[in-house]
Amino acid sequence: MECSTGKFYAKRLEKYGPIYKTHLFGSPTVVIAGPERVKKILLGEHVLVSSVWPPSFQAVLGQGTLSMMDAHHHRLYRKVRSDL
Repeated sequence: MECSTGKFYAKRLEKYGPIYKTHLFGSPTVVIAGPERVKKILLGEHVLVSSVWPPSFQAVLGQGTLSMMDAHHHRLYRKVRSDL
């Protein structure tokens, strides 16, 4: 038996296709389904797309957290932490 979340997602995929725009937490969001599409996006982060957290998440997580750092700053922070 499929859970209600799975049914909701399946209906959206059927209606809009594997790539569609919606709103989550008050921010415009693109939903991408399928491993080949997701892999292309993940491997091209900050080249094809950039990740942005909605203001509500930024307020909860805080500005200086690892989640809020871009890839460059995240690598620098990890290097500094590993040198300690």
